Amino acid sequence: MCFIQPCNRHSLKGPSVGAYYCDCGAFGNICQSLDTETLCKLADEEFIKRLDNSSKSVAAGEKVLNMSNITLQSASIRLLCKELESPLLSTITTLNLKSTHLDSFKLRVLSSGLKKLNQLERLNISTNNVDDFALRYILELLPTYTVLQELDLSHNQITYVGFLKLTQAVTVHVANLRLLSIVGNYYDDSV
Repeated sequence: MCFIQPCNRHSLKGPSVGAYYCDCGAFGNICQSLDTETLCKLADEEFIKRLDNSSKSVAAGEKVLNMSNITLQSASIRLLCKELESPLLSTITTLNLKSTHLDSFKLRVLSSGLKKLNQLERLNISTNNVDDFALRYILELLPTYTVLQELDLSHNQITYVGFLKLTQAVTVHVANLRLLSIVGNYYDDSV
């Protein structure tokens, strides 16, 4: 569900080259004055386009799935989960889910697909709504990620208690980790 309130001053034109645009000249979900239903459709459309392009890149030998800066909605999460379980995408080494509005519910649904990514070296889940409760779904994945080298959980809502659980799980399960980014969370670094 989109959370942007429409101003109803603009109307939707197009599609033009596969993208909708507002008569004010802004493209797709950049224009915040489009109605909520249209914005939700555009987000799903953008998600499908990005997923399709990423799948083509993976098929061409690139091992990166970049889904950053897209609001992952329920249908998108379910589709991504299915795609991650496919033989093609299960070989990716980098997954970028930065600023996708992930929370505990979405991570719970997505975790079954994420479990298939046993070749993952870099995982970016920064700038989301990951709190200590949502963090547990990430912690459950760590035994699968034996070759993980970088984990970015910066700018979320992880507290000191979550940070302790995270460091404990990383120490036990992820021997190759070179970078763990947690800046901008709610832990008290004076403790």
